[in-house]
Amino acid sequence: MSDPAGMPPGSAAGGAVAGGAVAGAGDGSAARPVPGSVQDPSHPVLGDLTLAPAEEVDPYRVVDLLAEGQRLLAKARESGRGRAVRSVVRQPGQNLIVLGLPAGGGLPDHDAPGPASLLCLSGRVVLGSEGRSWTLPAGSAHAIPPARHDVVAEEDSVCVLTVSVG
Repeated sequence: MSDPAGMPPGSAAGGAVAGGAVAGAGDGSAARPVPGSVQDPSHPVLGDLTLAPAEEVDPYRVVDLLAEGQRLLAKARESGRGRAVRSVVRQPGQNLIVLGLPAGGGLPDHDAPGPASLLCLSGRVVLGSEGRSWTLPAGSAHAIPPARHDVVAEEDSVCVLTVSVG
């Protein structure tokens, strides 16, 4: 069985995360996920992730990333949430996720679900982590730091997030 990101239990998204992913009162009360952790159902990528049923996701099909990104950008504007995300390729060890980020939108501070990289296809985004930031104009890429991080779209942007799992 896999979790919402298509990751097997015990993988980065299904297991423990550095920095603690579960908070509790220490009094035996039910533990709750730390906001933005990969166990948090409101995680800005995993919680929003639209995954087609496995039989509909052919990892060998050609995906028009810009067209999908423009569709997601329109969806993000309509929803007012500041982002829309969709997994377009899932295969063992890898997820490819398209992000539609309207200007001013993005991904709030959260944990990475595993080794990942961000490619800005159009627009311009800023990746921030631990007091540092990197501006990614269209056509650039950057590794996601293995720490809490955020992404802010300085203008309407389409990005691709690659996440290694397992």
